[in-house]
Amino acid sequence: MKANLLLSISFCLGYLFISCQQDDDFIPDDTTPPPTESTYDIDANGIPKLIEIDYTIIDSISQISKFRSGIGHDYSDSTEACRSMKHYYPVAKGTPIYAPISGTVNWLQEEWAGTKIMLNVTAEPAFYVELFHVELKDALEVGTTVTAGQLLGWHASNQTSSDIAVFVRVPSTSSPEGAETRFISYFDLMPDALFSTYQARGLSHRKDLIISKAERDQDPLDCNSPWPSPDGAGTLANWAVLQ
Repeated sequence: MKANLLLSISFCLGYLFISCQQDDDFIPDDTTPPPTESTYDIDANGIPKLIEIDYTIIDSISQISKFRSGIGHDYSDSTEACRSMKHYYPVAKGTPIYAPISGTVNWLQEEWAGTKIMLNVTAEPAFYVELFHVELKDALEVGTTVTAGQLLGWHASNQTSSDIAVFVRVPSTSSPEGAETRFISYFDLMPDALFSTYQARGLSHRKDLIISKAERDQDPLDCNSPWPSPDGAGTLANWAVLQ
């Protein structure tokens, strides 16, 4: 898996802060515990609606960053580059963070604010969910099982947004492992019943939260320069605005 870091970036999303902190998120690489051997062909089978409960509370937020946005820093996979393939939620410190699926803790990393948690999905082991900047409610260890809706903790800081990423291991004939990592939008895994919460806030379709690969390729970002905040880089709208 490819690690894409832009550690010189500081950013504030959604609030006025006295200062901004560096976001030290990272993508799993060769030092990460190996993924399961499971793969899932999303091109042939489509993306299953695996999310069981929303991972946080959106009542007080006004926007969410789009998949492939120019917000924050590069967070891309082995098939795309120079784009943020996750979603930022500018929630307040202390906002509850829940397990959106039942799964197993595959990876933990202490961040400058809180802990990053990677969950391997029980129902489809080729899928993983990453939750960032969590102030843990209870101590977690790699191998711990969590259930959908379980309170994992709270958003750790008003100096950064909460963020969530999802990736899947897909079959690949070009990889020596026979598989490669593909990031997909959290909203592509969300069933209609859950997405209705966002529709009630004015987002008519999941595509409202996703910049397509073709659109991003036609409006490339510069990963050699910091992406400005809070509007982000590129000419495309980086935020989906909630009503």
